[in-house]
Order: sequence, then C-alpha cells, then structure tokens
Amino acid sequence: MRKASLLIVWLWLAGCAGAPTLPSGFDAARSTISRPSGDAVVVIDGASGKLAGAAGAGAKGGGVGLGVGLLGCLGTGLLAPLCWATVVPATTAIGAASGAVVGAVRSESADRIEAKRELLRKALADSAAAERLAAGVRERVAGRHGAPAAADAAAPWQVEVRLSELVTVGGGPDKPYALRAAATVELRRPGAGAPLFVKAYPSRETAARTAEAWAADGARQTLAELDMLVAQLADAIADDLLAASGR
Repeated sequence: MRKASLLIVWLWLAGCAGAPTLPSGFDAARSTISRPSGDAVVVIDGASGKLAGAAGAGAKGGGVGLGVGLLGCLGTGLLAPLCWATVVPATTAIGAASGAVVGAVRSESADRIEAKRELLRKALADSAAAERLAAGVRERVAGRHGAPAAADAAAPWQVEVRLSELVTVGGGPDKPYALRAAATVELRRPGAGAPLFVKAYPSRETAARTAEAWAADGARQTLAELDMLVAQLADAIADDLLAASGR
C-alpha cells in the first residue's frame, strides 16, 4: 500500500513539473539569437581510469560479499555471532578483491580516455560547432520570416543558444562508443539579469564506432556526426521558438 501511495505522489509531481514554456508574448522575429561565451563540456562515459574503476568495482564486490556472508550466517543459530566475526569479513574481502579485478579489466586506461577527450575537443574547435549551432537556429527562424539581427541590443528578446555538452555513450577497452550532444537555451529581456526561460535540448545518439574509427581520416566520422548532432539541435530549438511565436 505504501509503495502504491509513493508511486501516485511521484506521478503527480512528475505531471506538475512539466516542460518549461516560453513566456507569453515572445516573438522570434523580434529577437536576437546569439551564442554566449564558453566552450562545450566534453564528457567521457566511465572516465574513471583503471585505478578508480577498480576501486568502484571493489566497493560493489565488497557489498556483495558482505550480503553473502550475512545470509550464510542466518542459519547458524547460537553460533551466529562467531560466524559474523569470522565468515563475514572473509566473504567481504573476497568479494572486494574479485570486484576490483573485474573493475580494472573493464575500465579504460587514462591515456585512452584522454585521447577520446582530446579528439572531441579538437573536433568541436575545428568545426566551430558552437557558432554553427547558433547560426543554424538563426537560419531556420529566418526561413519563416525576416532574419533577426545577430546582436541587436534594441530587440525586446535575447535568445542565447549554447552547445553545452558533447558526450560519449558506452565504451570500455576496445569497445565501440556513440556520441550525443546537448544544448541549452536561455531567453532574456535586454538589461535583465535572470533568464525568463531555460531549457536543455538533448540530441539523439549516433551509431557506435571504435575509437580507431572515430579518429580515422582526420576524424572524418567524428566531424560528420557532429554536424548531424548540431543540425538536430538547431531543428529542435528553432521549432520551439517558432511554435511559441505562433509561426
């Protein structure tokens, strides 16, 4: 009964939260669309290195060993305190050791993680992805009506479009991984401090490739997929701006 009640409360809260909406009166045709300063954050999935990976898995393995030891001692009756004093520490240690070995095997080396990060940082810089995202939104909005000024301080609305993240999804030693990007939009009135509207836009996930495939031919596949991610995000943002403007 309690679980059902908690589920109802959670669903009610989720429904009330909803997605952020642009303020009434917003008009994309009377806005500036620009890219704020700052670079996108590159996030490598599981970027803990072998040492941290072993430590994390060791903790998990130790927890499993502890559970096994406690369960094993439940049937010992009066000897349970002695069992807990001897068997439980042993099973915990064994679980931690085996977990650490598995964690080290599954975790990538720090050098390979840094190589992934550097590849994506260079791709972001070489493709001018952040600038092209803001330009792409401007172009899509301009396709419906006259192009808004890139930086007109007199415009009543200021839209800041930021490429916030480029993330690897999956991976591990010699395992393929995909890419995903995210953008953030903030809407302000000129001279106002806090934004009136903030929304995050995630892209879809690319196909998974090996690190070697992503880096091959001058990172050709990385640059091509980054172009597609930027286009997806520009489409989604422009659609929101135009829909809120009734266009």
